[in-house]
Amino acid sequence: MKNIIILTLLIIVVGCASSDNEQKFIKDYKLLKLDGELCENCILRVKKGHTYDILKDGQKVGEGDWDLENPLDFPGFVLHLENGPGWMIYESDTIIDYIDRNKK
Repeated sequence: MKNIIILTLLIIVVGCASSDNEQKFIKDYKLLKLDGELCENCILRVKKGHTYDILKDGQKVGEGDWDLENPLDFPGFVLHLENGPGWMIYESDTIIDYIDRNKK
């Protein structure tokens, strides 16, 4: 019984910490390329619920999923975007290099 209580408390603490960390990444990013082409006036809007929207000239042109990762070699969380760059996206970043919905 004691182990169940400890495990439950641990899950609650980790869940709260994760929510705080997620909030730091929920914002708009400038998107430079979409599907291999330069994308002027493009925004990637990371939203609650682990989804993002791609906006071009204020109009939604795409969407995807995101998650947080905690790499072993970095003391914090980084953003991982579906169809996005394979390198780390840090909390302080304001630009996303690309989203390529054609990659497998």
